[in-house]
Amino acid sequence: MNYSGKDGRGGSLAPRNDRFSLGRFVRDVAVGAVMGGLASVAFYGAGKGVEALERNILRTHLRNNVLIDIKERRLEEVIINNPPLKGDVIKIRNIYKELRKSQVGRQTLEYLMNNDVSVDLYYFEHPNIDGLLGRFIGNHIEIFVTSHPVKTKVNVTKTLIHEVTHASLNSKEVTRKEEVICFIREYLHDNESIAPLEIRKIIRKVNKLYDDLPWR
Repeated sequence: MNYSGKDGRGGSLAPRNDRFSLGRFVRDVAVGAVMGGLASVAFYGAGKGVEALERNILRTHLRNNVLIDIKERRLEEVIINNPPLKGDVIKIRNIYKELRKSQVGRQTLEYLMNNDVSVDLYYFEHPNIDGLLGRFIGNHIEIFVTSHPVKTKVNVTKTLIHEVTHASLNSKEVTRKEEVICFIREYLHDNESIAPLEIRKIIRKVNKLYDDLPWR
């Protein structure tokens, strides 16, 4: 799930010392605990940053460093617009163009084209959960466009990347570690790499938004 702010749910289900720390995260990656075998300190490099994450979260088909388009399904068959009676609508072709701009975006596009996942864009706020931007339930992703502080194709696309990451992980239980991975991939849509300082910022954000989740 992705929130623009705290969703107002009740008390934490996790012990108070169950905080998500960068040190633990680094150690878990080093022993292959993240993404089932992802083990590379390149994840924390100051240069190319999260190379290992990009290579392992979603399998890609590359030829001369160019993603091979998979034409099994058109994106319009995967993402359904549910337009309001009046107001602006984000065009699916613009989301497609935005996804093509980054490696994580192209990986997201490939996953959508090759897996039984559907997406609905809703132009209203969730009636029961304040600030909910998107969520993944079963094989279905819901994105609430109106909840985004700035309702642009870029922000909606980043939420899509976030939720598709949840779909690709297919965890029995969502954890703060998984949320950190999802937010990192959002960040990588706008940036070629990520520094440890930015990872710490993401961890602090996740601890604030999802203090009711276990960290792993």
